[in-house]
Order: sequence, then structure tokens, then C-alpha cells
Amino acid sequence: MDQAMPEQRVAISRVFDAPRERVWEAWTRPELVSRWWGPHGVSVPESTIELDPRVGGTFKLTMVVAEYGMEVPMDSRFVEFAENELIRFTEPKPCLPQMQSVDGLVTFADFDGGTELGLDIKMRTSPEIREQSEAGWAESFDRLAELLAR
Repeated sequence: MDQAMPEQRVAISRVFDAPRERVWEAWTRPELVSRWWGPHGVSVPESTIELDPRVGGTFKLTMVVAEYGMEVPMDSRFVEFAENELIRFTEPKPCLPQMQSVDGLVTFADFDGGTELGLDIKMRTSPEIREQSEAGWAESFDRLAELLAR
């Protein structure tokens, strides 16, 4: 049996210049998720997104890294869901073989005329993969900010 990987954490907070409802929609509407999810160089075809926004619902998508001819499927479940407030998800079989589990919490709060988005992810993986994940989320949030600025 493989030894358990150490638990790692990615925690990011970002304020977006958009109302909370608009930021929420960017997380819960497939046509918007496909426009910002993933770091630069990664695309998510809308046709690959399955999003059932409710407790017990699924959140699936495929990230495509064209430069390497690589597809990375993600298969998560919503375990807690409060509209315009929070999303808690789990990915029992993570999309990367270098991970053993992923549990995440996304929070949405009004902040100075905009929205503070909090992301807190716990994963069993190596410190190197955690660093890559954090950098990927930061780039995704940059893309989300660009989308919300339009």
C-alpha cells in the first residue's frame, strides 16, 4: 500500500471589482467557468463542463493543455452549497496522480463595493505540487478578474 502523502494547503483571498452575485455566477454557470478556469495556456471547453449546483451535485470539467496535447479531467462533488455565500467541494479521486485527495472551500463576501473571494483547499500531495496548484489558482483568479472587468 502507498504511504499517505502529507496534507498541504492552498489559501488565497482576492477582492474582485464586481458584485457578489456576478462573481457567484462566474463559478456556477458553465459558459462563464469555461472562460476563466485554469492557468494561462489551459482551456476548458464548455462542452466538457457538467455543473449541478446543489449539495450532492457534480462539478466535472476537462482542462486542456494544447501545448502538450494533454487533457486533465476533474470530477468533484458539492458537499455544502449556499447561494452567493459558499461552495464546499471534494475530489476523492483527484485529476493528478500526484494527489491523493482534495477538499476545498470557496467563500463569497461583500467587500468595499466589490467581492472578496476566499479559496481554501486541503490536499494530500507533495510541497512541489502544492506550489504549482497555488500558482495555477493565482493565474485562474487573474483570468477571472479579466472576465469580471468586461
